[in-house]
Amino acid sequence: MSTVPLPDSSQLENEVLALREQLARLEQEHADLRVELNEFELLYNARVGAREAQWAETQVHIAEYQLRIELVQWRGKALSPIQLEAEVEQRLRAERERAEAIHAQADLARSFVPLPPIDPAAQLDLKQVYRELAKRTHPDLATGEGDRVVRSQRMVDINALYAQQDLAGLRRILRQLETGRLAPAETPEQRLARLKDERKRLDAAIRHVKVEIADLNRDPLMALKLEAALARSRGRDVLAETAQQMQVRLIEAESELQQLIVKFREVVETAGLAE
Repeated sequence: MSTVPLPDSSQLENEVLALREQLARLEQEHADLRVELNEFELLYNARVGAREAQWAETQVHIAEYQLRIELVQWRGKALSPIQLEAEVEQRLRAERERAEAIHAQADLARSFVPLPPIDPAAQLDLKQVYRELAKRTHPDLATGEGDRVVRSQRMVDINALYAQQDLAGLRRILRQLETGRLAPAETPEQRLARLKDERKRLDAAIRHVKVEIADLNRDPLMALKLEAALARSRGRDVLAETAQQMQVRLIEAESELQQLIVKFREVVETAGLAE
């Protein structure tokens, strides 16, 4: 004897299907924004990053000499040269690591080879398969902590394949999901409860991804990307201008550093630490 759906279960199922589609479209929009922002960040680092890395390194040296001057003035002969450098190293470790990270990003960007464009039909397939995977895999649709861990890792893999335009890889994951997909045997009451629970989780997932999209759109790098696109239509090169501005800042920082080096030598001599 076939089960009879409860009066509102069909309408609820249609709502759930619509919410799945909405979530998939939003997740794809989110993924596309991440790809666009990553590509622009690579372009920025390739064109501006080298000067920015030099400026960041110079800023670290400025901070080092400012701290050396402060320590010598405060502690004088009570501080040996080895102790002085050890304290400078310890206090400014985080700043030095940030400068090294900027340098590494610039090096990575210079060696980056962009993916060749794919044809429109393959691009459409890529987006369709991604949306289908997003509907089935989104971590916010997990039914428990273990399920969330599995979904989160799978979504990381899916996003990486999407960024690499790996349609075959996405289809392989979709086939794996299709193979393991079994329709649950459930009573009308269980079906209704499942649909209500899924609708609740879909609503939460949609709110979450909307927040993530808004955060990306507020990212300063996104603002620079939009500014660069608008300026390009008017014949300006914002990244070239930014690189020139960074060069001016670098020259100013190097001048400040030289002044601090001179001052440090004077402080050392005044403290009677000069050999």
